[in-house]
Amino acid sequence: MISTDRYHAAMGSLALAGLEPGDHVCWTFNSERSRLDATAGFVRSGIRAEHKIVYCTAALPPAAVIAGLSERGIDASGMARI
Repeated sequence: MISTDRYHAAMGSLALAGLEPGDHVCWTFNSERSRLDATAGFVRSGIRAEHKIVYCTAALPPAAVIAGLSERGIDASGMARI
């Protein structure tokens, strides 16, 4: 059985697939885990497509976002600009 957080992250990743350059997304989350799961999907998709990735949040400090991405298999240590 899939957890609620994993389900929402998967659905969010599917929603991202339909976005076009110039589109904007504002998501709300019920946990930090679901936020980071969705963020990882967003970043992973952008890396694959060789797009510029912009992620803005006041909810987490940059180090926490980078650590969360690392836990999900994405090396973002050299990507962050603060």
